Amino acid sequence: MDDPKLGVRYFVDDLKSPVVEFWPCIYDDNIIRRGRLYYMPTYYDENSRLIQKSPEFISWATKLFNIVKKSCVRNAQDNYVGKRAQDLISNGSIRTEFG
Repeated sequence: MDDPKLGVRYFVDDLKSPVVEFWPCIYDDNIIRRGRLYYMPTYYDENSRLIQKSPEFISWATKLFNIVKKSCVRNAQDNYVGKRAQDLISNGSIRTEFG
């Protein structure tokens, strides 16, 4: 995140912080491109010790992922896709680039 008035840039340490990364799908010209929903429940510290993030965060993130998975269908490329998007893909109205 940038604050041009202050000339400062902010970054979230997604390795150590309790955050879920979300990148929405990109849709244009009848092509849908992959988005991303991701989190890391563990990481290695500077002494190579495996550190687990808080149980509260892991529980919350797991519930979030389960909600998303239940609202989507898994397609032939092993991607989770919204039901409406899958209908459009199936009838040829849109194409995918899931790379």
